[in-house]
Amino acid sequence: MNNANIRTKTKPEAGFSLAEVMTAMFILSVGLVSMLALFSTAIDNISSSQEDLICKQKAREAVEAIFTARESAQINFSNINNNNTANGIFVTGFQSLGLPGSDGLIGTADDGPTETMVLPGPDGVLGTADDQTITLSNYQRQITITSLPSGATINPDVRQLQVTVQYTNTKGHTRSYTINTLISRFR
Repeated sequence: MNNANIRTKTKPEAGFSLAEVMTAMFILSVGLVSMLALFSTAIDNISSSQEDLICKQKAREAVEAIFTARESAQINFSNINNNNTANGIFVTGFQSLGLPGSDGLIGTADDGPTETMVLPGPDGVLGTADDQTITLSNYQRQITITSLPSGATINPDVRQLQVTVQYTNTKGHTRSYTINTLISRFR
């Protein structure tokens, strides 16, 4: 064989151009920045999850207390109204989370001092010496009771009960939780 007849095939150099590399880096940067924003939002939501849980629990407590008072005949159905109406006993507008007063109901004019909660300490066990007591002074509750129309008139036997509990988080944003339900005269 003759070495002169052997032809070597050269492959063209393969690779990416500078424009392609810059475009890929830009797309990757946009993706990474949006992932960081997503993580930031997730961390904010996780950090406020305890406060959100307290909101939900305090709203449920208020609804249950009103239904229990009606069931036990502690109050009349005519008392299940805001205090800006005849016979209504529930305070209008946002109020601090006070302990129930002498009537045993939260959200009325005789509510006591601000509620506190006991949380487990570093050992994670409730009822030990390292438990932490927090005051719920950052929370407010509003109980709104409205009559429902029945055709052209107001139905005297059913009312809408709305309980909203709100708090301001560490970033200054107000978050709230609302429960809507109906309550009737009949047990």
